[in-house]
Amino acid sequence: MTPTLLQTQASITLPALLDAKHLQSCGLSRSMAYHLLNREDLPVVRIGKRVFMNRDLFFRWMDEQANQTQGGKDYYG
Repeated sequence: MTPTLLQTQASITLPALLDAKHLQSCGLSRSMAYHLLNREDLPVVRIGKRVFMNRDLFFRWMDEQANQTQGGKDYYG
């Protein structure tokens, strides 16, 4: 899969592991950032009490969500 422009820019400015504050810097609300980090269908890394998401997997998941039709699933899936 070819990286999107957003993924290319993100790889320059964001670390490999994203926390809630990084997700907020991408435009997500604080509650949405924590909601995503606690979803069971997204791979996260837990280090102590902190939760991180792999940057590349996050953007791949975002691309998949954008490509799906609006067939009844919402962001809170």
